[in-house]
Amino acid sequence: VLPALFNVLPSVFPEFDWQPSSRGWKAGPGCDRSILAAMGTDTPSKIGAHRDNPQGFYCVKTKIDCRWIVFVSGYIGSESPTGKAFVAAVKDLADRAGVDASHLDGDEGLDPAERDRRRAEAAGRAQRLREEREAEVRASDEAAIQSAWDIYQRALGSADDGDVDRVSPIVEYLRRRDLDPDGCGWRSGALRFGVMDHQRTDDRPHTFCDHTAILCPVTRHANGGSAFAGLQRIAINKNGEAQRDRDGVKIKAMMGRPGGGAVRFGGVPPEGGTLWLCEGVETALAIVQATRVLTAGTDGSPAGAVWATLSSGGLSGVDLSEVHKSVKVAIAGDLDSVKPGNDAGSKAGQRAAWDLERRLLDEGRPV
Repeated sequence: VLPALFNVLPSVFPEFDWQPSSRGWKAGPGCDRSILAAMGTDTPSKIGAHRDNPQGFYCVKTKIDCRWIVFVSGYIGSESPTGKAFVAAVKDLADRAGVDASHLDGDEGLDPAERDRRRAEAAGRAQRLREEREAEVRASDEAAIQSAWDIYQRALGSADDGDVDRVSPIVEYLRRRDLDPDGCGWRSGALRFGVMDHQRTDDRPHTFCDHTAILCPVTRHANGGSAFAGLQRIAINKNGEAQRDRDGVKIKAMMGRPGGGAVRFGGVPPEGGTLWLCEGVETALAIVQATRVLTAGTDGSPAGAVWATLSSGGLSGVDLSEVHKSVKVAIAGDLDSVKPGNDAGSKAGQRAAWDLERRLLDEGRPV
């Protein structure tokens, strides 16, 4: 039951807003606040579920863990179920995972025809439950993406509206990062300047109603092509200064369902081109500036692209379905040093880069 459950966590436990990570899943910005409180953290990304231990989930910050058998029978911190409660919890998890657990009803002594009928009914219930949950997740995903799209559409300024003043905060932010606004290719990523929105959608205890931001559209593969999947918002003021929370951390927040997607500078590279993959938008722009990869070479080599996957989990799980296998992939992994309060994730960037390299080599891609 548990391995099957692990593969479908986003659909069977949508309250965690599970996102892909280098080791399995991590909770996303939409994680239920009661779960965060029970796990002792206000940062969803600190809650993870790892494929090498599919029995439950845990918090790397507080070291609190919870098994799925406990979560469905009581709540985080409850006692493990026993007896009939244990059997009921196992059947619940089996139904969620689509695993036939009808033998737990003690049907071995039944007439074979009756036993088969009961098992068929159990399998039908599991299928219906799975379909209902999948429909709920689809509806939730569509609503989240639409909310992000609405904010993007209401942007105060974009690179293609002809009004330079409306995007001057972005230009000033880039200059503060030692990036050349005319050479780092930010316009190719369709960045806009807008509002953070009033909703509390990030993984920090902060509201955004007073903040403006760089709006970075996330694109991912869908229905045989590319589709808008969400936004990363980098809070800046109208002078281009990065805004920070009370702990001094830059305010960045995701909206939508960006799993597998990226902020794309240069779109999808042509056959024989080069695709750089990294985490941050600022890193991507620095790569563009340093390599001029968006411009075709004088030797006739095709132009390339740079994709910012926005996190270590995004890097290891990026979807390259649209990218031809002749495209050379360059991975610029973050050299995460030990950071204050980040004892468990100090090498997340390197680990994600290594995991991605192995996956792409297995796919037969030049890396």
